[in-house]
Amino acid sequence: MTNQRFSLPAPAQRVGGIQIGFALSLAAFLAASQTAALAEPNPSGTWNVRGRDEAGIDWVAKLVLLPADPNEYPPTKFRGHFDWWGSNRVSGRETIPGAVYDYKTRVLTMSGAELENADPALTTAQYRIEMTKDASRLENGIWGGPGVVPGTWQARRPAEVEPPGPRRR
Repeated sequence: MTNQRFSLPAPAQRVGGIQIGFALSLAAFLAASQTAALAEPNPSGTWNVRGRDEAGIDWVAKLVLLPADPNEYPPTKFRGHFDWWGSNRVSGRETIPGAVYDYKTRVLTMSGAELENADPALTTAQYRIEMTKDASRLENGIWGGPGVVPGTWQARRPAEVEPPGPRRR
């Protein structure tokens, strides 16, 4: 084997800068696309819930949802819980072992499974709600199921609170 210096044919050398530039542009585009995909809105996180059942009881809750499988992306299955407080002084935690989110329709469906530290009047329910395009709200929600007083609900992500003190720029 001879000790030759490797060189590209002349036409490739002339466009080599363009080829490298194109490759770098393509890589940047793909990285940006992947970052945008990672930011795909989903219902994971904490929600402040307000609802009302057909008996006229007002309900507030904190809903926490986490991806059920950390290896699934984008996540379609979630787990979590509601911490409920009713205007009738009924309260408790309802666990949600399996919530499903449909990215095309932006509909979240879930079913409560167990109650923890709950008043006997609280029951598990089945839920359906739509997430807004900007993922800041859940709207047009309904709940119901066997032995459940049907109701409607909505939720918002909690507002981020700025720490006290001067604003950082």
